[in-house]
Amino acid sequence: MNTCSDTESSDDDEHYGEPLPVMVPGLWCPFDKHQGFFLANLAKLLDDAPKLYISFAMRWSDTDPCALQINWGCFVEKYYLLRDILVAYKMTRACNRVRSARASWNRKLREWEFIMTTAKDGVWTTYTYKDTRFRANCDYTRLPVYRR
Repeated sequence: MNTCSDTESSDDDEHYGEPLPVMVPGLWCPFDKHQGFFLANLAKLLDDAPKLYISFAMRWSDTDPCALQINWGCFVEKYYLLRDILVAYKMTRACNRVRSARASWNRKLREWEFIMTTAKDGVWTTYTYKDTRFRANCDYTRLPVYRR
């Protein structure tokens, strides 16, 4: 039974055709568990990094909005602290040791066409992505899901 007449308007009509809001999972959760969402999961991990207390090893770049930075020395030294977080965000596998995790990350970043800039200060290596949609607090649903 229709309770609205043709002349009445409902609040829902105002939002017809607008995309539905996307629920972003909380801390310790990837944006999406599927492999194609590497960029979205990486962006979410970097957004969550301060709350996860891992900014000592990885963070958004202060100078380039489309770039992340990794302190590989800290990554290797403190991998035992990072491992469960990286696994939760689908960045590495639980069985990965630090050497294979680092190699896997470098491979993934190359496959996704990040441009690596060697650390000038000897500490932070910068990886810049080609698409401006990849940035801090971005819309994860707008990021590419295919590598090339």
